[in-house]
Amino acid sequence: MNQHTPSIGIITTKDLRQRGWSNQQRRAAIGSGRLLVLRRGIYAFPTAPQFATSIVRAGGVITCVTALKLYGVWTPETRKWHRRRRECRRDDCRPYGPKPPTRIVDPLPVAVLAAARCLPEEEFVAVLDSVLHRRLMTLDQLSRTLAVAPQRVRRLLARVDRAESGSETLTRLRLRSRNILLEPQVEIEGVGRVDFLIGDRLVIEIDSIEHHTSLENYFKDRRRDRMLIARGYIVLRFTYHDVVHDWDRAVAPIVVGLIRQRRHLRRSPAACHVAA
Repeated sequence: MNQHTPSIGIITTKDLRQRGWSNQQRRAAIGSGRLLVLRRGIYAFPTAPQFATSIVRAGGVITCVTALKLYGVWTPETRKWHRRRRECRRDDCRPYGPKPPTRIVDPLPVAVLAAARCLPEEEFVAVLDSVLHRRLMTLDQLSRTLAVAPQRVRRLLARVDRAESGSETLTRLRLRSRNILLEPQVEIEGVGRVDFLIGDRLVIEIDSIEHHTSLENYFKDRRRDRMLIARGYIVLRFTYHDVVHDWDRAVAPIVVGLIRQRRHLRRSPAACHVAA
């Protein structure tokens, strides 16, 4: 498992001792404001994010979507900070399986089990895709982690596939739910890898917020589009906002319309693709 507990500027007495801090140094840091007391045995540096200090000060553990984001996993937008406490309350996240020990941030498998209970199915599959893409866990490790979850959750592993962003996962799941056959992460000769290929020549590219906002990537994406069109492909490029917030108006009608016209099958002699 390729993951470590995220460093968020919150530390325990044990951690301070391991770093060589004496009790006198700790008390001096508290007195000068360089170290804030959150609760007994747990402290925060002034650089620690406010959401984290608030959760820990209230006796909580950072878990679920909030913890996953700290590990670098794609997560859906949320205005809620996800936490759990010793005595769970209605608004707390609870992982499947036995109650884990109290920490500052839940280990990645525990955060995954909490998200399995908290998120809608397609968003949870996007989380699983992201964990695999970032090589934080293997498919076998995810399978063992989810063994304590209900069968309906374990079955979601069968829907995991190649995706580099959550918006790609959502696109894949939603198109397949309409019985549209598509192939993700296809290598096209002379161009490179595209997000999806439907039929012979309908290419769908998803501009995630993370990878497509720089000016350099903007020009690179348009140059790739021109190369694809020159080879006889139809290129549809959608943004994160299109997929997440405007699917029924900005994405589904266009893709379905082209397929109904069978334009994805009108292959140009110049078109050639090789599965990744």
